[in-house]
Amino acid sequence: MKKLKNKKVLIIGVSVILTICILCVGTYIGYQKIYLPSLKDVTVSVFKDNGIKINELSFKESSSLKILDEQGEFVNEIDLDEETGKVTLYAASSTKSLLLDDWEFEEKVLENGFLQRDEIYYTAKPMYLEKQDFVLTFITGEHSRFYEKDQPLNYVSQGYKAGTNLQNSLLTPSIDSDYKGFWTIEGHEITDETVIYEDTVLEFRTYQDKNDNGIDDFSEEFELHFVTNTEEEIESRVVTWEETIDLPVLQTLKEENKVFYDWYADEQMTEVFTSETKITNDMTLFAKVEYIPDIINTTIEYPISRNDIAIEVQKVLNEQNKKVDEGFNQEIQETEKERAEVKAYNEENNIVNNNVEQVVQLHNLGQNKLYLITFLDPLNNYLYSIVAPYGQTLKVVYEDGQLYKEYAIRQDTTIVLDQKVLLTESSELERYDFEYRQINESVFIKLQPVGV
Repeated sequence: MKKLKNKKVLIIGVSVILTICILCVGTYIGYQKIYLPSLKDVTVSVFKDNGIKINELSFKESSSLKILDEQGEFVNEIDLDEETGKVTLYAASSTKSLLLDDWEFEEKVLENGFLQRDEIYYTAKPMYLEKQDFVLTFITGEHSRFYEKDQPLNYVSQGYKAGTNLQNSLLTPSIDSDYKGFWTIEGHEITDETVIYEDTVLEFRTYQDKNDNGIDDFSEEFELHFVTNTEEEIESRVVTWEETIDLPVLQTLKEENKVFYDWYADEQMTEVFTSETKITNDMTLFAKVEYIPDIINTTIEYPISRNDIAIEVQKVLNEQNKKVDEGFNQEIQETEKERAEVKAYNEENNIVNNNVEQVVQLHNLGQNKLYLITFLDPLNNYLYSIVAPYGQTLKVVYEDGQLYKEYAIRQDTTIVLDQKVLLTESSELERYDFEYRQINESVFIKLQPVGV
């Protein structure tokens, strides 16, 4: 009895061990068949035909996606593997004017026997909205788009009830800044009178409208007027969007004794207009000109800050000084002629006149002459110019007011100003101040740096 009992215990033990082994093997085989840990993981992205990502399919090494119709009937199959990358789904309804709402996905397992690998595949079934009379398909252009879940769409479709105002069914896309747009059908803008009788594609046309007047910038023309502030008149011009022009050169400046500064886009002359300025609206340009004698008389209060203006002023000064010399030479010649005539008369009549025999003393040739004084920095960059009379004293002082150098004006002069030398209390130069000063009977020009 005892041996029989031990035999039964042995048989039971062996059966339990075999059962555990079979379960382990079965579990392992099932795990390998379904999950396949030794194979490569693959993920394929799935998109709607409007560009929206709607799902990601994960599997081992290879799979397939079966496309169904709205009744669940097989339509097509797409093989999937690591080279697939992405799939775009296109729904073809058997019923006219059905609108696709979404896709319904299912993961399924195809069992291939105990020792064979089971196959995982997916199905995709289209889900449609309620039937409408017609379908409107909205397509945006380069500077407009629709979004869904922050993703740009290639198009948007929606149902349309026949007989209703089409304007009330139009969608509003996002439009780039500085652009506007409108919906069209076959190139014609949609209005309240537009009627459709079938599924219709609508295209959104955009146009640039930076000046916000409801007109395509590139179809506009603008008038450009000129105020010369001289006796000259310049004809207006017609230009197109963002066109640039060669600015007119004033022809009467010399005869009017004026100098030209710049063209300006405003009457207050705060906004300079150049040949590179793009025109985007009707404009009137104003020429800044100044009467040269006014510039000459105010250079101490308002030093000339542009070299090109200083050059024009110097031309006028040279002409004026030349006339002074010519006038003086003529005066000398007339005096000498008169003296020669008196001398000849006296000799002829034996008259002795000591005054006539005296040599005429020439007066200072520099009297009534004006000269341009130009100031440069140590790198020969232009700073300022002023006008000073012949014989005028110019004193350049340090920032603290102590004398640095003194100049006596005898001709056009160039002076180099080194702020590193002249600044005694500040580290940076703000400007140079010019002013007339008088000590006793001596009048001079003082130039002093102002630091920050």
